[in-house]
Order: sequence, then C-alpha cells, then structure tokens
Amino acid sequence: MRQLSEQREKIVDGKVMHVLLRLFNMLSFIGGILLLVAISWEILEGEHTHFSSAYMWIQFAVCMVFIADFVLRMLCNGKRGRFFVHNLWFLLLSIPYLNIMEWFDVQAARDISLYIVSMPFLRAFLAAYIVISWWRKNRMERLLWVYIFTVVAFTYISALMFFDFERNINTEVHTFGDAVMWACTNMTTLGSQIQAVTSTGKILTVMLPIFGMLLFPVFTAYVVQKFTGKPSTDE
Repeated sequence: MRQLSEQREKIVDGKVMHVLLRLFNMLSFIGGILLLVAISWEILEGEHTHFSSAYMWIQFAVCMVFIADFVLRMLCNGKRGRFFVHNLWFLLLSIPYLNIMEWFDVQAARDISLYIVSMPFLRAFLAAYIVISWWRKNRMERLLWVYIFTVVAFTYISALMFFDFERNINTEVHTFGDAVMWACTNMTTLGSQIQAVTSTGKILTVMLPIFGMLLFPVFTAYVVQKFTGKPSTDE
C-alpha cells in the first residue's frame, strides 16, 4: 500500500509539473509578444533617446518569466547539471541586462541599448517553437509554421531596428512603412532601393538575405513532403 501511495504521489507530481511547464511555456510566448508590442511602441511613438520606465518594467517582468521557466525545466530534468550547461545560453538571454544597468546607473548609448533589448526576443523564439509543437504534431508542418513565424518576426524586428537607426539620418527613410518594405525586399533577396547609411543598417542589409536563404530550404522540404505524400510524424 505504501509503494502504491508513493507511485500515485509521483504520478500526481508529474502531472502538476507538466501543467506548470505548459503554463510557463505559454506565459513565455505571451511575454515575447508583449515585449514585441512594447518595443514597437517605444521605437515608433516613444522617446528616441531613452526607454520609458513602463517598457523597463515590462521587460523585467517578461525576463523573470523566462528565468522561472528555465529553473522549472531544470528542476524537472533528471540530469540538472547537464541541462544547465547545455541550456546556459537560454538563461543568459533571459537576464534583464538593461534593468541591471539602470540599477547600477550604467549609461549606454541608444544603439548599444537597442542591441541589448533585442536579446530576450531570441529566448522568446524557443517558447514559440514549443507552443507550435503542441499545435502541430507533424514534423514538417511544425517546421513550416516555425519558419513562417521566424521569418515574419525577424523581418519585423529588423525593420524596427533599421527604422530606429536610419530615420533621422537616411533621407530615403520617411516612415516605418519604408523600413518594412526595405526589410521584406532584402529578406526575399530581391534587394531594396533604399541604401543603408548607418553601420547597423548595413549589417542588417547583409544579414537579412543570408537569413532568408538559410530558411528557404525548410519551405522547399515542406512542399516536397506534401507532394510526395511521405508521412513525417514524430514517434
């Protein structure tokens, strides 16, 4: 009876941890979207010299959710030390560096701050992949939706960064729509008539078509799998 009771407790604990993992995955995904909305507002409508206190608090709260998700996953893993080492970069991406710099009164230029701000978005991509994996069990369909999400998100974030860096310097960038068109044409490797002026803009101009070419085979593989009819379901 005692062994049976212990087994039931383990099953209940396992179910509770599974629910908590799913909850924090969803919270991480929602937090990533909230962070994207907040940084969009900051760049398009906020002060160009510094980030508002509202955004700083939003970033801090989302990063705390990311860290809690990491800790929970580590506790659920049988080999915690190995998990910590292999997933350390997820933890490093979850740290609210900008808030820490503000607490210690460390001043940073706007461009450096924007680079730091973009780091938690990389952590949000992991949450997006996990949420999509619940929705799509077929491996190729899952990869397709991750591909679509990644392309759209990366293009949009690149457009935000390009607009923030170029709008007061580049005479060809008048509205955010110009930055979106620039990002879309470069992602599809067509190239844009808008020429980057700043160093960040030039780096993004190189990165976008490379990123687009690296991701395009995922779409090709999905189309081939669809037409050949070969199943690609996870075991």
